[in-house]
Amino acid sequence: MQKITIINISGEVVFQVVIADRWIKRLFGLLLQRELSYEQSLWLRPCRSIHTIGMHYPIDVIFINRFSYVVRTVSCLPPFRLSRAPSSTHSVIELRAGSIEQFGIHIGSKVVQDSL
Repeated sequence: MQKITIINISGEVVFQVVIADRWIKRLFGLLLQRELSYEQSLWLRPCRSIHTIGMHYPIDVIFINRFSYVVRTVSCLPPFRLSRAPSSTHSVIELRAGSIEQFGIHIGSKVVQDSL
C-alpha cells in the first residue's frame, strides 16, 4: 500500500492508497472489499469511468486528469450506479462515502503520490 496526498485550499490530506494499474485489479476494484475506512482509497489508473454494480455501500469518486488535478468529484455514489468522467480524465480515486466533504476535496485539488 502506498500513500497519496491531496492538496486542497485548506492544506493537505493523506490517504493510504491501493493502486489498481493492471486490468484484473481494475476489473474487481472494490467489489470484494468491505467498506473503506476514511484513510483508505483505491486509485484506478488508467480509468475513464466507474460503476458500483455489485457493491454494497456508497463511495466518493474523484476524477483526475493526466496532470494529477481533480477535474470532477461525485459524493456518495450509491451501489448499482454508473458514473461517466469528463473527457480529460486519466484516472479515478475511490474513497469512503463522505470523504470529499469531510476533507474539502474539490475541483482543482492536486493529487501527489508520495515516494516510497
